Amino acid sequence: MSTQIKVKINGVAQEVDAEKKPTHLFAEDSNVVVCKINGELRDLWTDLSNGDEIESVSIDSADGLNVLRHSTAHVLAQAVQEVFPETKLGIGPPIRDGFYYDFDPKEAFT
Repeated sequence: MSTQIKVKINGVAQEVDAEKKPTHLFAEDSNVVVCKINGELRDLWTDLSNGDEIESVSIDSADGLNVLRHSTAHVLAQAVQEVFPETKLGIGPPIRDGFYYDFDPKEAFT
């Protein structure tokens, strides 16, 4: 028999299997990209503890969109490094309406 923990999920008190992760709790909602655990943004594979308060964060929220933009910047940087390994990376922050990345390539690319 598995151990149960008491948590609040989007404000509703529940008992869940201690091995469950937020990704399991929000599996039915494809808009959820991260969660807040006790008020802090966390990924969906974070371990849960007894008494945690978990909130879903959807892609269309300010926090969700920021996470998407941040992650997309990382994917872009990794792709550039694979295609142009000599390229030096600058910064790639999310901004209000998207993201950007500064690159310092040996030869210009477009």
